[in-house]
Amino acid sequence: MQDEREADITLAGLSIWVDGYQFPQSQDSWDGNWVIVRAECVGQRATVELCSPCVHLPELRRWLDACVALESGMADEAELPTMEPYLRVRIDRSGEFRGLVATVEMTPDNLTQFHEFRFPIDASYLPRLADAIRRVLAEYPIRNTPSG
Repeated sequence: MQDEREADITLAGLSIWVDGYQFPQSQDSWDGNWVIVRAECVGQRATVELCSPCVHLPELRRWLDACVALESGMADEAELPTMEPYLRVRIDRSGEFRGLVATVEMTPDNLTQFHEFRFPIDASYLPRLADAIRRVLAEYPIRNTPSG
């Protein structure tokens, strides 16, 4: 995926660009918070790309909160908990790599494909990731959050 603009969010081999609200005129908490993302994940001898309105902004907020908790030692994992099946990211402590592991599940077509990438990372990724998510949420604020 060639893009002259630097990715909004990067984590090991994963790059995510947020291209805008799916429904720019909508201000409600459901339709108004879907964003169009382009994502590319590159591993050894494999690249998967997608472009889809598959992330809801409150999901990004939950991922940010989880990353902060993981960095501070208050949690053992941080997950981008998407409702759509196209993109999922989980960072956890895996004994397999003796540190943090970022697992990226990604598919441009959930009926015929499934791709999983695992990247050993260290804790230094977490502050940069959290800052990137904050920048996205500043550019695309969560709209009309329901109380409750």
